[in-house]
Amino acid sequence: MIERLKVAPAPPWKDDAGVILDDGAFRRAMRLVPTEEAQASWAEFDAEMERLYAIWIRSRAGPQP
Repeated sequence: MIERLKVAPAPPWKDDAGVILDDGAFRRAMRLVPTEEAQASWAEFDAEMERLYAIWIRSRAGPQP
């Protein structure tokens, strides 16, 4: 999932539910990996989500004056 987010030039979600589903899926997957690996993966996931959130918010705000 992290790789998919890293290469995405724009958010892959069509709506808020898509964001929630991706976050939940990642959260469940991280229960299956060792703690150290999960912490590193969370840092990467969070960075990519923040990048895509920023793009998504700008696109939803419309044109700026």
